[in-house]
Amino acid sequence: MKKSILLLGLAAGLALSSAQARINALDAVPAATLLLPHFEVDPSSPSGIRTVFTVGNTSPGSTLAHVTLWTDRGVPTLTFDVRIDGFGVVEVDLHALFANGVFPQTTAGSFASCVGQLPPANLTAGQITGLRNAHTGLASSVLGNLCGGMNHGDGIARGYATIDVVNACTTLRPGQAGYFVLGGNGIARNSNQLWGEHSTYAPDAGFVHGDTLVHIEASAANPATDGAGGDYTFYGRLVGGTGADNREALPQHWVARFASGGIIDQTFATVWRDPGVVTPFFCATPPAGLTSGQIVAFNQQEQPESNLAISPVPLASQRNDLGPRVPFDAGFIQYDLRITGGDAFFGGRNQGHISQVFRSRYGGSAGQASAWPLYPITEDFPSNFSMVACSDGIDNDGDGLIDFPDDPG
Repeated sequence: MKKSILLLGLAAGLALSSAQARINALDAVPAATLLLPHFEVDPSSPSGIRTVFTVGNTSPGSTLAHVTLWTDRGVPTLTFDVRIDGFGVVEVDLHALFANGVFPQTTAGSFASCVGQLPPANLTAGQITGLRNAHTGLASSVLGNLCGGMNHGDGIARGYATIDVVNACTTLRPGQAGYFVLGGNGIARNSNQLWGEHSTYAPDAGFVHGDTLVHIEASAANPATDGAGGDYTFYGRLVGGTGADNREALPQHWVARFASGGIIDQTFATVWRDPGVVTPFFCATPPAGLTSGQIVAFNQQEQPESNLAISPVPLASQRNDLGPRVPFDAGFIQYDLRITGGDAFFGGRNQGHISQVFRSRYGGSAGQASAWPLYPITEDFPSNFSMVACSDGIDNDGDGLIDFPDDPG
C-alpha cells in the first residue's frame, strides 16, 4: 500500500512538472508556496476531526520546505522544516502535532543548515498546551500569554498553513527580515517545484473530504510579481508592499455552487482571506474582523438575495455552514472579498480563496471542490456594479423593467 501511494505521488509530481505555469492563473502547477486554506483538529480525540496534508517535490534533487502555522485570525504560531527527497513526498499529520507534539521525521541530508534541527524533537507538554491554546482562542504561552485566534468554544484547533520552498532550515517566518529578499535571495527561494494536497476527516462522523493545496507561483521577471510598482503579491502585506516575495496573489472575486436539499443536504464554505499583519491581542479585546463587499446568493433561476447572514466572513480562515444562511435549497453564491475603507498598501483589494464542501444525505460522505475565481487580482468589478439593484423594487436603469428576471439587464 505504501509503495503504491508513493508511486501515485511520484506520478502526480511528474505530471505537474510538465504543466505550463502562468502567473495569476490560479493553476495547480509546481509552485514556490503552497497554502492550506483551513484546518481543523480535535486534539483531545483520536476519532475526532483531523487534517493531513502532503507536500511533494517535482525536482530530481532534494529540497527544503518551510511550514508556518497561523491561527484563524492570521497570527503565526509555529514554524518547522521538512526535507523532501527528489521526486519525493512528505505527509504532515496535524493531529499528531496538536495531540502529541510529533513532527514529520525527515533528516538533514546534505543541508548543513539543518544539522541539529532535522529530525526535529517532539514538542514538550507545555509547548503542546501553548500551541493548542493559540489555535483554540485561549491565552497561550506561545503568544506571550495573549490570544491569537477565535474561541469557538469547542476545543477544536483551527487555522491555516503556508509552505514555502527555502534555501536553508530556519526559525524565521514569512515577513521577518531576511526571509524574503527580491529574486529569491533570502531564506525563501523562488523555485517553483512544490505540489501538494490535503484531506480533512472525522472517523467518528464517517466523512472525509480533500482537495489540492493552493499552488502559488513565484517569478522575479513577471511584471505582476517583480517587486516594481507596488505589486500586490501573496505575502504583500507582510513585506510592506515591496513585493519582495515575488509570489502571485490570489483572486478576490469568487463564485461557488451550494445545495442544502436532495442528495446533497449540507454545503460548507471554506474561506481564506488575507489578514495582513495580525499580532497577538488581549483575549477580552480581539481585533475587528475583516470587512467585505457584497456576498450575494442566487437560486437556480438566477434570482438574487443579497441580505445574507453569511456576510461578512470576518476571519482569515473559516468554514461556514451555508444551510441556515442561504434562503434557497440550491444555487450559487458570488463573493466580493474586498475590504472597505482601503489600506496603506493596496487600496482595499483583498485576495482570498474559497472552496465548498458538500455533505451527502446518505452515509455521511463528503466531497470538496474549489470555487471559481471571477477576476484575477489585477482586475476589479466595475465601480457601478451592485447586485442589490437586481432585487430592490426600483427601475435602476430606467428601461421600464424592474428587477430580475423581469429586467434581464
